[in-house]
Amino acid sequence: MHIDIRTPNTKLSRAHSLEMAQRLRTIFAKLAHRIVRIAVRVSETPRSGSTLRECMVEVHLPNGQVATVSERQRKLGALLRRATERSWKSVNALVGSPREAFKPVRVQSHSKGLTE
Repeated sequence: MHIDIRTPNTKLSRAHSLEMAQRLRTIFAKLAHRIVRIAVRVSETPRSGSTLRECMVEVHLPNGQVATVSERQRKLGALLRRATERSWKSVNALVGSPREAFKPVRVQSHSKGLTE
């Protein structure tokens, strides 16, 4: 699975790009064998008075299908989170993945106190 992140007119730090790539790898881990490439484009859409950002996520499958999701928001973190969640749902609908891919991941803490 190749991940391509482009930000033509948006200042996105290298740390943000790496974090986004890692997030995509984690989200699509169970479907990685069914995905050829993920292309992400983040750009600013200039409007009078406000700056909206737009994120387009394209997921290319081996059979030639492309799942495309577009999202617009002001905050970069919320924009990236929402676009990746929607693209994951879109790919699941196309691929028809097994039920375990739909189960949410639960994180449980098993910490004990200092006293025994």
